[in-house]
Amino acid sequence: MRKVHWSVYTFVEYNSFALVFWQSIISKKFRTFIVILSVCFISFQVMYFLTSTLSSKNVNLDSVAIGIETILIFVYSFDYLYQEFRNPNAPFIVMQPMFWIVCGIIFYLGGSFFFNILANHLSQEVLDNYWPYSYLFDIIKNILFAVAVPLFARESGKKIKDHLPYLDIDEIDVDQMAKHN
Repeated sequence: MRKVHWSVYTFVEYNSFALVFWQSIISKKFRTFIVILSVCFISFQVMYFLTSTLSSKNVNLDSVAIGIETILIFVYSFDYLYQEFRNPNAPFIVMQPMFWIVCGIIFYLGGSFFFNILANHLSQEVLDNYWPYSYLFDIIKNILFAVAVPLFARESGKKIKDHLPYLDIDEIDVDQMAKHN
């Protein structure tokens, strides 16, 4: 049951992060690249799950799948940042909510990368002693995501204001309206 839990968690985490990047990246070639890599990763993860389930080896975590997931998400993150830094018309990057989301993802995956990779090669005692340190990167990710929330709200507020019709009746000159009728 534990193997199913970890595999589903990795599957959902990867697909969530990949979807965020797929929606944020402008380049159609790179978006296609994300889809192709996602299909390959999901196929690999299914095969890895089936082979690890059939083996009698005791596994704490799906380390290989997590390692590949992390590397793929890093590629997407760095491409997104490269795209943003090369765009001379882009607004100040720290005012964009996606920047904070990407930083949170990078801290989270980068900080917990070696914990996850080594999880199957360490004794349970060592894991129990050091695993709580991986939560620090979860906390940093959550803080950076929280910084993005008001920026998303401000950004969506601007989009709504741009599409609202001007309905301030108090400023309409009644005499001018009568002339037009």
